[in-house]
Amino acid sequence: MAHVKLNEDEQRLRKLLLGAANSIDRAGKEPVILRWAGGWVRDKLLGTESNDIDVAINVMTGADFITHLKEYLSDAKVIAHHQLKEDEVGKVYNVAANPEKSKHLETASVKIFGLDLDFVNLRKEVYSDISRNPTMEFGTIEEDAERRDATINALFYNLGTDLVEDYVGGLADLRNGIIRTPTEPLQTFTDDPLRVLRLVRFASRLQFEIAEETTLFMGNAGVLESLRVKISRERVGIELEKMFRGNFPRRALSLIDDLGLYEAVFTDPAQSAAVPPLRRKWSVAYKCLYDVMQNHSPMSIYDLLITKKEAEYMAWNLAALSPWMTADPGSEAERKKKRYLPPPAKMAWEGYRASNKVSDVIAASFNNRVEIMELKEDILAMAPRASDNGIVGMSLRRWELSGSSWKLQVLNAILVDAAEKLAVWDLDKNHDEEAAELQRNFLKDWQTVLDWLMDLDAPGAVNVRPLLTGLELSKALGVKPGRWTGAALNECVRWQLRHPGETDPSAQQPTTLHETAATLEDSAKSSEYVRDALLTCLGTLSHTPATAADDDTRTTALARLRKSATTGLGGTAVAEYVEGQALTAEAALACLVELQTKWLVEIDDESLRHVLAYTDAEDGWTTKEAAAMAGRLVDAALPKHKVSSFIVESILQKYLRPLFSQSTTKVTASGRPVLFEQGEPRAYRGLETPSWKRGGLQIISLFRWAVQHADDTLIRDHWPLFTPVLLTLIEDEDAAVRVHGLGTLVAFLDKCPLRILATTGIAKVFEESVFPSLLFLPTLTPEEQSVEIIKAAYKVLLMLAKKDPDTKSSVRRHLLDKTLREGVFAAHDHASQYMRIVETLMTTLISVVDALEIFALKHLQNLLSLLSAVMTDPFAPARPATLLAAAQAMNAVLANCWPRISEGGYDEEVIRIVSTCWTNLHDHDAAALDSSPLERELRCIISAVLAVQRSRNLRADRALSLEDVEKAEPELKTLWQ
Repeated sequence: MAHVKLNEDEQRLRKLLLGAANSIDRAGKEPVILRWAGGWVRDKLLGTESNDIDVAINVMTGADFITHLKEYLSDAKVIAHHQLKEDEVGKVYNVAANPEKSKHLETASVKIFGLDLDFVNLRKEVYSDISRNPTMEFGTIEEDAERRDATINALFYNLGTDLVEDYVGGLADLRNGIIRTPTEPLQTFTDDPLRVLRLVRFASRLQFEIAEETTLFMGNAGVLESLRVKISRERVGIELEKMFRGNFPRRALSLIDDLGLYEAVFTDPAQSAAVPPLRRKWSVAYKCLYDVMQNHSPMSIYDLLITKKEAEYMAWNLAALSPWMTADPGSEAERKKKRYLPPPAKMAWEGYRASNKVSDVIAASFNNRVEIMELKEDILAMAPRASDNGIVGMSLRRWELSGSSWKLQVLNAILVDAAEKLAVWDLDKNHDEEAAELQRNFLKDWQTVLDWLMDLDAPGAVNVRPLLTGLELSKALGVKPGRWTGAALNECVRWQLRHPGETDPSAQQPTTLHETAATLEDSAKSSEYVRDALLTCLGTLSHTPATAADDDTRTTALARLRKSATTGLGGTAVAEYVEGQALTAEAALACLVELQTKWLVEIDDESLRHVLAYTDAEDGWTTKEAAAMAGRLVDAALPKHKVSSFIVESILQKYLRPLFSQSTTKVTASGRPVLFEQGEPRAYRGLETPSWKRGGLQIISLFRWAVQHADDTLIRDHWPLFTPVLLTLIEDEDAAVRVHGLGTLVAFLDKCPLRILATTGIAKVFEESVFPSLLFLPTLTPEEQSVEIIKAAYKVLLMLAKKDPDTKSSVRRHLLDKTLREGVFAAHDHASQYMRIVETLMTTLISVVDALEIFALKHLQNLLSLLSAVMTDPFAPARPATLLAAAQAMNAVLANCWPRISEGGYDEEVIRIVSTCWTNLHDHDAAALDSSPLERELRCIISAVLAVQRSRNLRADRALSLEDVEKAEPELKTLWQ
């Protein structure tokens, strides 16, 4: 048995956990044994410190143990014994099972002494033939070891014995640098094909060898097909990102290549597996990149093209997709489609859900590769155009504006060029001197190209700002601004690149500029509306305090227009909101449409977030015209395949999370429910305006758009990013904000799986946050606002209850019961004189009773009392809508509670209520009143009661009483005939 040396924090943690385990009374049963498992043990034995520890428990779940741990830590003597400080034990979180994220069992997590702990019971996995997601069951320590992906990850450190336990030969494999599966490889990979990639990652990260008997089955056809079609592509992407960002990405790609995994990884699962054109030469590309990265000398290819750490990650993505870079781009008609993706970008998205940024780099690299190769040939041939700073510089600007760094696009061209021209790449082996010479000459040619660009100072062209603005150019030429302006400004920049020392705009050759303007004058036919919008935006900018960034000599006209348009879309603080904002926004959107469609200016993420806030014509800060333009902008700038990543990365993580992470105490900064409150409550902020409100009302609309366009998978995987915003909105004191928040919560709940709501506890958090909205009643709240709030709140509560389809569920019934008691009944007691409130309550009552079905019986007496108060009110006929809703509610009660209607005189009570309502209705002096729908409802009620009586043989016994009633009130005869 092996030992591990614990550091001070780990020693304290061991003693604390053993103390908690020993405090659990399991008289006559197997004692609690705790083990630290998997990666922590492996890394510790390899001499690497790790802060993540998985704690495996033999006889109880992680949630059960953490409950005992919490009780153990509540004892003052325990705290003193372990010398615990206030901030050394964090909050506890239950992490729901999520098979798609390789979370097959619910875990309980807590941070102690700076170490992140996940508690889970020992288990075994039972797999089906149609899914890699297993059924989890309690297991023995041996079964738990055997279910793991590799023997080196199946080691355990027993806290009680202070020894490492090895049940599958992991210690020997760790000493020998071997990766192998704990059980028979084919069955292991068949159960979970993702393990193939996980072993590749571990082998590359640790620089271990994969056992031969294991590699034999990693390329098995059945396993690879399962890896291609059964594994979620997000999970594949996670594994690849870890490989590409690790220390040995070349080794990872080499293993994928040698094992024949390429088509299973970089693929479109919806289509038949396809072999990319350069698949056979793939090793040339990634080996070339590796050798380029080994030379970090000044002015080397690496030094010139890979200038940031993130660029290295992008470079390995390019190397991975290089076999697809020469694929057929498709017909012209296909390329013109709005959601067209070049082949390598499509494989990046479909194969491993690459981010927008990675997809953009790959797409631009594919689209511009041929032009880059043409420039290379011109430079090597010393063609005249290669010496023209204007031509070369404008090429680099165009590539940069196409979606990514021109340097990465050139690097991609180098990798693809190597794969096309060279049979092998083996500079590190030098088996073939002729091949080595070809490789050296290849790199020398590309070094020459880059040196040429540096001598021309062409890279600086990307950052050149025109000396003239669009208006100044228009004035100098004596023509009106128009669609020609963008092209004319490009000519100005081209001139500047050819005259790098010139800073006087008057030195630009007037003749050339006039010729340019004359050529483009015919295209200056934009509509009056759009031209006015452009001028409006420029006017907005001119009234904005000038800064260095807005200086005409440093900002191009197009950038100024986009900045101005975004400023025009920017919201004012909630308290300062004015109606005129809609008109400014309309002009700004028109400007962006013109920039996007006519001058092909990219709408960046910041501008796009502003645009999204105007896509709903129902919002007060927009108009139908503005919403239509916003929709066009979004469709063009945000293809369908990029929507999910844009929502997560740009809207939720980058923009909303910083604004809302501290806005509510009910969830943690990560968006998960607070289970155990610690420390003092957050200080009251008084009248301070929250930071998110200073961002403008449009934030609400932007978030609603994100929820509406998020699919079920996105909600399932990223629900914690939504919860802080949702809770903040539904708890806001402003009625309009609260209504918007409740409406958005309905859309969120519609897509959120029941399992997430139930197992994470977030459903209970929503429930507790929504119920206070039911108290927004007159006179404290104006009736109109109150109706909006309670309608929205009841809709949320009903949806929360109905998410559980089991009508016998105690959780569902409890929420519906609470909605009736603390909502409908309490609200009527408080605001029965407000008829719009009463009408809303009646409508809600119908939905709640229908959802409770037979379980509504317990409320029958209270229901009839409430309906009696509404339907027998002598003034009720003056409010037919409320009366009709009450009659419909009575019918709902009868439909669900009919088995008990004939008991205890309930049927007589119903007849009395309806008879009084009928009499009041016909006594009411309102000639214009259309009572026919109400009369039909009342007749239905009586018919139902009489049908129940007949079914119980009660009708004959009560016939005399009905005749007596008819004699006293003749108009009632038509009620039950």
